[in-house]
Amino acid sequence: MVIALGVSVAVAVTSYALPHTAAAALSGVGGACAAVAVQAGAWVKRNARRVSIALA
Repeated sequence: MVIALGVSVAVAVTSYALPHTAAAALSGVGGACAAVAVQAGAWVKRNARRVSIALA
């Protein structure tokens, strides 16, 4: 949790210092990474459930 907070503060400070275009691009990349992480987490959870049912 502390690492996530540190990364978030670093990205926020970087975004504040960058021009608007670069900050918007950084925001878009961050949003895309978050969306991929959510989808990957759902996929892992779904497949782990399938494997545990198959092993039972």
